[in-house]
Amino acid sequence: MSDSKLTVTIAGITGRFARLLVKYLLKKPNIHINGTTRDTSKAPASLSNNSRITLFQATTEDTEGLRKALKGANVAVYCALGWHDVMLDGQKKFIDAAIAEGVPRYVAGDWTSDFRKLKVGDHEGKDDMKHIAAYLDERQDKIKAIHVLNGGFMETVFSPFLGFVDTEKDEFYIREGGNIKSAMTTYGDAAAVTAEVIADRNASGYIEVAGSLLSAVEIAKIYGQVYGVEPKLVDRGSFAEAKEQLAQLKKDQPNPYAWMGLNYQIIVWNGQNELDNADNARFSNIKFTTIQDYFQRVKKEKLATEMGEL
Repeated sequence: MSDSKLTVTIAGITGRFARLLVKYLLKKPNIHINGTTRDTSKAPASLSNNSRITLFQATTEDTEGLRKALKGANVAVYCALGWHDVMLDGQKKFIDAAIAEGVPRYVAGDWTSDFRKLKVGDHEGKDDMKHIAAYLDERQDKIKAIHVLNGGFMETVFSPFLGFVDTEKDEFYIREGGNIKSAMTTYGDAAAVTAEVIADRNASGYIEVAGSLLSAVEIAKIYGQVYGVEPKLVDRGSFAEAKEQLAQLKKDQPNPYAWMGLNYQIIVWNGQNELDNADNARFSNIKFTTIQDYFQRVKKEKLATEMGEL
């Protein structure tokens, strides 16, 4: 890898994942960071006062502002987060702006399970990722795409949003026996991997890593061992029943946050969240956090809120 200066432009630099990514990028002395945010005056001092970070006020709708932030960049990274207008329409505009400025590589806003295994309609958020991957494939002669696949985020999997575990009752909610394995990685490890991929000027394509690849039953066992409790497994039926429930919720609840947790629960545990080609060894300088490591680090009563602490 060359030690010459590398400029990285991050869309949505004040977000949870972006701030972790910045932390790891700044460990590499040859990297300068450009970051877009809706309001630069509200950016934290850790960003606005750092001489290696230049902030640009721009939304995903502001093509001119995006191009200013992307001018001279070697890599563009999409960390903005939202619904279709941000993850699909806004990301396409960021890609177009990156191409217009001659940026050679693009890190898509993924950090997820292998969405290539999903059909359109399985999960609306992953549909956007599939559309963006196709959009980038069509432009591969102009910009090289990078997709980081890390399974589910551990911090999210154990949050109430997903409905997988109740830490007060020590209950794990499973389906069809809970023996299907699922890949998980912490936010921090996914950010560290992304920083390494960005720093490697030759890196492109799909990057797969996982802190752990375990079933719900295996996770519950480790949970019991680390926290000294007897976890209970509550089987909530088949995935087919869950999909019927999801379809009804979508009809009854226009707000996606009313049913998104169940949607994630289905794809995380029905086998679609496995990673077939996880290559942790490629990143030998990163000590990946396992489920056991995570439980040992986070107090049981903090598991439900750990995502908010990032």
